[in-house]
Amino acid sequence: MRILTAAILTAAGCALVACGPTGGPAPGLQPSTSGDGQCPATFSRGGSTVAEFALAGGATCGTADVVAEQAAAAQGNPYVTDGFSCSATAEGPVSRWSLAWGGTYYAYSCADGSLEVAFDWGTDYTYAG
Repeated sequence: MRILTAAILTAAGCALVACGPTGGPAPGLQPSTSGDGQCPATFSRGGSTVAEFALAGGATCGTADVVAEQAAAAQGNPYVTDGFSCSATAEGPVSRWSLAWGGTYYAYSCADGSLEVAFDWGTDYTYAG
């Protein structure tokens, strides 16, 4: 009975936050739900988009813009910028952000001490909300 209870609790928790590949919570702050970002989406001349911003610990949209600016060069790889360490998880059609993206895109989680910035980055942003 304990296993069933744990599975139900894990499924309920995953409905509220992003989950890692094993169903447990993904590390770090996760991007917001499509359409509920704390900062507006940004579009680069190179055709990529950064969206679904989530901020914590006093981070601002200005901070998020600076941190996310490097995502296009990183293209899904981890990077460090302005004191923030950023990790990425490849996402696709079964993630909670799939209504806003086509193909493969990346959920980034970045932190500098208590400052946290999360966002999605990709080249096929389809959100029409």
